[in-house]
Amino acid sequence: MHNPKQPTNIDQSRRSFLKGTAAALTGTALPGVLYVDAAIANTDAIHHIANRAVKGASALAPSAGKKTISILIPGGSGGNLTPFLEEWKTLTGLAVDLIEVPNTELYSKAMQEAVAKTGQYDLIIGPVFALPDFTEAGLAKDLDLYVERYQPELDHGAYRIPYPFSEFGCKYDGGYRALYADADNWALYMRKDWMEDPAEQAAFRAKYGRDLTAPDTWEDYDQLIEFFTRPEEGRYGSLEYRAPFYTKWQWMQRFCSKGMLYFDKDMNPLCNSPEGIAALEELIASEAYLPKEAFTNGWSENYNQYGIGNVFSTFSWPSFFRYNNDPAISEAVAGNLLSAPVPGTRIDGELIRASVNAFGWLYVVNEHSAIPELAYLFAQWHTAPDVSDRAIPMNGGYFDPTRTNHFKAPGAAMKEKYTQAWLHAAWDQIGDVIPDFVIRGTFEYSEALDRNCVEAVLGKKSAEEAMNDAAKEMARITRRMGKERQIQSWNSLARTFPEKIKARHGVHTWT
Repeated sequence: MHNPKQPTNIDQSRRSFLKGTAAALTGTALPGVLYVDAAIANTDAIHHIANRAVKGASALAPSAGKKTISILIPGGSGGNLTPFLEEWKTLTGLAVDLIEVPNTELYSKAMQEAVAKTGQYDLIIGPVFALPDFTEAGLAKDLDLYVERYQPELDHGAYRIPYPFSEFGCKYDGGYRALYADADNWALYMRKDWMEDPAEQAAFRAKYGRDLTAPDTWEDYDQLIEFFTRPEEGRYGSLEYRAPFYTKWQWMQRFCSKGMLYFDKDMNPLCNSPEGIAALEELIASEAYLPKEAFTNGWSENYNQYGIGNVFSTFSWPSFFRYNNDPAISEAVAGNLLSAPVPGTRIDGELIRASVNAFGWLYVVNEHSAIPELAYLFAQWHTAPDVSDRAIPMNGGYFDPTRTNHFKAPGAAMKEKYTQAWLHAAWDQIGDVIPDFVIRGTFEYSEALDRNCVEAVLGKKSAEEAMNDAAKEMARITRRMGKERQIQSWNSLARTFPEKIKARHGVHTWT
């Protein structure tokens, strides 16, 4: 699996950004809050969730047969964890051992554990879209009892994880199976300095008859990237992904913004609907405004190339902003990045946007662990509002803001790394978030869709042929998995889509 979180580069300044620091931040004050309410600003209440975890672990630790919590983590993610391990040990007497494996091996290692049942990993940090597979394989422990006992306040209270992250990032088929640690939905990033240039503003108005502003619709966006594409100057309008593995996410945003879901209530694929074909045709048409590297770039190359400063826009993860807004990494872009909602589609006068949650990381407790409750308690402590507010800003990690207080009452380090403007914009877009294929067989569905999108992008198939082929493959996957069981899971996931999209399909009536 790829990790869209932590770029590497031969340039020393870029490498230094990724190094984990050796000491944790100690402050917990919440200055400079964003439209804050009294409950979130209360610095006593913010500690309750972490304190419950520490109290529970301290009570269980003396009689535990194992005094070290082992965590399987994806390569390069230790920056959010390592600085806090000594603090946890001081509080509870329990050590933590981080077992790091390459991202491409984490899923297979976890699924091997589901079969071998060794208990060598007490916790696993895995991608959101793998949660159904982990659960169906008997790996992800049912956490309902622990959630009731220790009250992590995942979906309620002032410090909750906002919906829909609290649903598809913590639950599977209605039960708690994970603790969400990393909100990873895309935003649109643009060069603010280019947009504020008076000459560019005048030229744009002369050509399109409107002001040069952040786009509401995909048509607005396509005009922007057309306008800023100047190959003779080495400038391009966008660095959208067109490489394998990533292209499906670009398609999902355009497709779902047309008021569409991936499947109907009976799990029949909708990708070959007129809307699905149109979304792919739009991707193909916009290729004229992309540099050739867009067809091969992965996340790391994309982050690095944008930092050079010759591209107007791209869609990306929260860490993209944090990375390219650092002047030590990109002198050309830092301070000039504008974060805006993903564009949408007007249907019957209503603007529908769809921001894909592409990846995201969560804690899963291994069903076969000898100390599952202690493992859970570490995860609750590390993802608690106050601890995570200190952990997420650390360099060399994967996690991004997730809890309500991260957006509405960020600590000093959180504000420094993400800025108030970004946190405000990110909070406002949460209602537009769409999930990935967070259903059993996620990799198969994703591969079928992505491969056909890429073949159309490369001119090997028409958009209609590609979407028809994808629909056939996805239908076969569903039948092989067991259609009735898949329908049940899909109906649950469909309820996490934005209200405007659900309403068009009558999801509230699905059973």
